[in-house]
Amino acid sequence: VLGEVAKNAADRQARPKGNDVECHGCATMRKAPHYSRNPKRAKVPGALTHADFKTGTHTGYAGQTVALVLLDDATDVCRVFPLASKDKAAKALREYHGWMRSYGYEMQRLKTDNEPVLTGGEFERTVNELGIRPERP
Repeated sequence: VLGEVAKNAADRQARPKGNDVECHGCATMRKAPHYSRNPKRAKVPGALTHADFKTGTHTGYAGQTVALVLLDDATDVCRVFPLASKDKAAKALREYHGWMRSYGYEMQRLKTDNEPVLTGGEFERTVNELGIRPERP
């Protein structure tokens, strides 16, 4: 079953076509292709990272009740950090920042909503200390 799921997922993967990326469905249909990349998206990993909280319905084995989700805009790489509380987000951001640097990329901008934990206190100090420019709606 897992092999079939992997094969189906591979079939749905974007296929290269010239300088653009065309989805498999568009490649096999007669309509004009739908390109999967928005030209306004970041071009370099770390240039823009999106951050938000996700609250689950279950408690993790170590007492986690919330997760900080960090998504790189250029690569769509998503890292999820289970947390016992939202005020632990600064430590998770430091870990993510170090992980990006280990691959040779610098975080430049961090886009968040107006969640109070993400706009002030320890998290805001950490963002400034790491040299990341915050962006909010």
